[in-house]
Amino acid sequence: VRLVHNFRSSPDLLNVFDGVFKDIFAPQGVTWTAPEPGKPGRRALVNGVPSPPLHLMGVVSSEEYNPGAAKHALHACVAKQISQILFEKAHAVTVQDGPETRKVGAGDIFVLVHTNNDAELVGHHLRAWGVPFSFFRQEGLFATREAQDIERVLTALLDPEDRGARGSALLTPFFMVQLQDLKGYLEPEPGDAAVERLRRWGAMAQRRQFDRLFHDLVDGSGLARRLLACHEDERALTNHLHLLELLLEEAHRGQRDLRSLLGWLRGMRTSTSHTGSEVDVQRLESEHRSVQVLTLHKAKGLEADVVFLAGGVTRQYSNGLADRVYHDATGARCIGLKPRTSNQEALADNEEKFE
Repeated sequence: VRLVHNFRSSPDLLNVFDGVFKDIFAPQGVTWTAPEPGKPGRRALVNGVPSPPLHLMGVVSSEEYNPGAAKHALHACVAKQISQILFEKAHAVTVQDGPETRKVGAGDIFVLVHTNNDAELVGHHLRAWGVPFSFFRQEGLFATREAQDIERVLTALLDPEDRGARGSALLTPFFMVQLQDLKGYLEPEPGDAAVERLRRWGAMAQRRQFDRLFHDLVDGSGLARRLLACHEDERALTNHLHLLELLLEEAHRGQRDLRSLLGWLRGMRTSTSHTGSEVDVQRLESEHRSVQVLTLHKAKGLEADVVFLAGGVTRQYSNGLADRVYHDATGARCIGLKPRTSNQEALADNEEKFE
């Protein structure tokens, strides 16, 4: 089925695609017929000036090529550029659709990655630059550290006097006991606050007062305050709240006691039958518009004004593009995807002679 009109891409971007597929891949047998722009008046402006539709990032190193270091450098560059788009007037992006214009905000930007691990790495750099972001429909809720911590606490509530289970629970964010201080809690002094709290929670659980218990786990323990004070993102707190909500629903639906509820949680953490289902998808940290970090697979059918591809650094390729790279009159590094103009040819020739 031929795509006749493209209503998502600007005419300038379609011209770039045409150059990529026709001029580079066509000799390898790839058939490409350029679609017509469905919105001929769409274009991107940076500080009021038309912007090239495609920007390439070159990772340069004097050392032997290292995919891990290249990926780190690329992700850091992506985060910095998004920060500039959002927070620096000189780099602000405006989308023009005919007579209408709108400024690109955080919610209009996608970062596409190959794997969920790559998404975490990108998130680390975005957080460092103060960029609001969220992972788009990120799966694996029951495989998170938060699910593990809740399991440890519920295990200790079965028998708060079990030293091993108690020690494991005290190391979670619900108590924040440091490893070097743990020994003192295994043989606690009478009236120790952390141990008494664990015993109090155990009594609530035995009476099936799960509403009260889960509320106290978050607020009474100071978990919410600590996570919001110590972390720039809300991911950990959101996962805790989401998991406790699911546990409460299961407790009421199944008329479960603590042991049965803990068995359900352990089953969800070890089984793969729910993988990819709605119940295992992590919620967004916030309702505020934020940069979306997602895998290429999840991006199918979606649309954003600005898209970063944070990948392609697994190994080094000789792709035949070296002779297409040149610097323009301003010193900016460029790559020619279309036949060069006479001016571009002159710049490239001068550069070659200089080298």
